[in-house]
Amino acid sequence: KMVGGILVLLGMQISVTKEYVVLGTSTGSEPFIAEIIWNCIGWQSLLFFMLTSWVGFQGGRYTNTSKVKALIIGFLGTFLINILRIVVVILAAYYIGQLTAEVVHEYGSLLVSIAWLFLFWWFVYSFVLEERS
Repeated sequence: KMVGGILVLLGMQISVTKEYVVLGTSTGSEPFIAEIIWNCIGWQSLLFFMLTSWVGFQGGRYTNTSKVKALIIGFLGTFLINILRIVVVILAAYYIGQLTAEVVHEYGSLLVSIAWLFLFWWFVYSFVLEERS
């Protein structure tokens, strides 16, 4: 439903079911149906985030409060990146074609997840994490 909300904000005519986003529902033409299955929602990037967090927060160098702040930022950022990634894949499939959407889904998603983790860790080490006194 969040993906559908973003698509509506972009001016798309959509309807949403449990696992499908249907585009072009009021245009009178053939609707475009995108299926969002459990394996596409971004659990892998959440797993990568948790693993890098486990490694990045080793030791007692930083305060627990700043670690919690960093975890909240990282979780919310990973969540938003995954929602936007799904939107981009659906738009690529709708406007360009299935093959392009598959390339974006498989390779673009991986690159975006890696870029997000690099950006996240740079940000929290530079601005969020506070050393214990």
